[in-house]
Amino acid sequence: MTIGVLILSGCTQSTVLVNPKTGERVTCRAPTDKGGIVAIDPFGKRENCVQQHEAAGFVQVDNLTPEQRANLNSSPQTITIERR
Repeated sequence: MTIGVLILSGCTQSTVLVNPKTGERVTCRAPTDKGGIVAIDPFGKRENCVQQHEAAGFVQVDNLTPEQRANLNSSPQTITIERR
């Protein structure tokens, strides 16, 4: 008997990006159903949001350099973008 395990790597509900020059933050979210459960995202809406903002100079929070982190304002403006 063979048991299969499905691992969804890189499957995150949201990604936070920061503009290191302005401190502006953006959250790109995967679509959810009415119950808040992450839905299948066949069109890659969250990924498209991330790519568009990275092209505009934003950096994923996990990828900020120590210097970029040090230069961020302590209370930047937060913008949440949800595309469905």
